[in-house]
Amino acid sequence: MREIRINGLVLPPALVRAMETHRWRRPTALALQRVFREKPSGAVFLDLDAMLVRNSTWRAETNPAYFGHADDRSPPGDIDPLRSLVIGEVGTELPFALDYRGNDEAPSVVYLHSGGDRWITVARRVEDLLSRLGLDASSFGRSQVTRP
Repeated sequence: MREIRINGLVLPPALVRAMETHRWRRPTALALQRVFREKPSGAVFLDLDAMLVRNSTWRAETNPAYFGHADDRSPPGDIDPLRSLVIGEVGTELPFALDYRGNDEAPSVVYLHSGGDRWITVARRVEDLLSRLGLDASSFGRSQVTRP
């Protein structure tokens, strides 16, 4: 499998495999709500080309509402655009991203909560996100995915 880098950060192999096997796509609204604790509205799971475009602007983001605030009670609370990659959106202005600050090889998955400028961890690793959404290889196709 080829190594894919965006902004110098390596996409986790599990995410690359999910994209290559067409498993990286929007699951059911129920699965999204269970994982992100938000009612999804036009959720988008970015393909590789869209990730490249989105993250070229993410590195230069200046709107403080996107950065959040560090939160020791419910980390991380904030995000660093130089150490993260946006991989989708739960809804308009509600991105979810890989956060590489804790581990370059196994980034956690965080999303910007709609209740304020705060990032919440939804998965310790991409593999966990895929499993919880029903997009991992073992559960893919068990009525978790919205068909086009």
